Amino acid sequence: MIIPLARLPVRLVLRNFRPFSWLILLTICLHIFFTRTGTVLFCLGPVQVTSEGVARGAFFSYRLLILIVTATLLTLTTSPMELVDGIEKLLKPFRRIRVPAHELAMMTSIAFPI
Repeated sequence: MIIPLARLPVRLVLRNFRPFSWLILLTICLHIFFTRTGTVLFCLGPVQVTSEGVARGAFFSYRLLILIVTATLLTLTTSPMELVDGIEKLLKPFRRIRVPAHELAMMTSIAFPI
């Protein structure tokens, strides 16, 4: 995976994942219990658990996990000022339509924890 390339301890990345574990669990449960298509694996009263629901729950949970890990790696390996400079450069073409790129980047830097 990419964590060793960033030269970060796996424990540090996993610690940043812990606050989002409820979101992953909620995503899995919602897909498992509310997806109606696919082969029925078993029923819990009126609720049916289907193979499609399990597959979708795993898929979307994996996507969330990748998003969280990527954001964690970005914030742990890049200084806040480099992030702000990158945001400002990305927003520069929008100055033609009067989007205040510098001001938006500055507001982003204020929002970053020190």
